[in-house]
Formats: sequence, C-alpha cells, structure tokens
Amino acid sequence: MYLQANGSDGALVYQGYKLHDAQLNVDCDLSVAADGQSRCLPVSTGFLTGSFSDASCTQKLALVPSLSTCPTPSPAYAWASFVFDVCTNVNSIGTRVYPVGSEFIGPIYNGCATCIPPTCSSANRVPGYRYYSVGAEMPASSFVAFTTQ
Repeated sequence: MYLQANGSDGALVYQGYKLHDAQLNVDCDLSVAADGQSRCLPVSTGFLTGSFSDASCTQKLALVPSLSTCPTPSPAYAWASFVFDVCTNVNSIGTRVYPVGSEFIGPIYNGCATCIPPTCSSANRVPGYRYYSVGAEMPASSFVAFTTQ
C-alpha cells in the first residue's frame, strides 16, 4: 500500500516512488521539515553533527562518508535532523537543510557557541569521513510542501 501525497505545486505522488524536485534539480524524499510540514527535501549523504571549522564554534561543518578509495562527488546539501540543544536539553523536531560548500581540511572543533558559558574545544576527525563547509540554513519554504492522505 502506498501513501498518496499532494504537493503544494500541484504534484500528486505516491510515497515509495522516486521523487525529483525540478526547480532545484535534485532527487528528494518526503520528510518533516523544520517548519513541521512534510516537504520534499533533497537526498543527501551529508549531515551536521556539531563539528565546526572555527575555535568559537560558529561555522558549521557537514560530514560526508568517504568509505571508498574512489573519489566521490560532494553532496549539494546536508541535513541536520532532530537537533539537540545541549544548553536547553531540547530536541528541535524536523530536518534542516544547508547548502554544502567546499571541502574543509583545517582543524576541527566541537562545542556549543549558544551555551552560557560558551564551550568549544579542539576535536579529532572521524575516520572515514570528509568535512565540508555549509552555508546558512535554507528556509523550509524553499522545498515543495505535501499533505498526505
């Protein structure tokens, strides 16, 4: 049995089929976005984990698996799902999407710049992963919304 989904752009799809966002030219999956709505979010191998490129822990980094000796293209987008705020002990529900920039080869930091007091310390790289800079979070409204029936 498939779930019927109606897109805000008029698209009608059945979950279980491959979806493609023609405006962004990326494959996408139905997922709950940061605004709480079901949206077609870009498929990505990149994800945010709390790694940063600066000693103040303000410049987020995405991790991308690199388990092969063959070169793999960098993803266009990275996800942050169910972000846990260590200051408030609260999970934010929904997936946040960030554009991926260039590969980052400098030192890595982990911490919480929004905590009082802020924390940030040098960290080791996770073996088998590459690190990429990311841009500002993309508004959830950038992605087609769906309602399910």
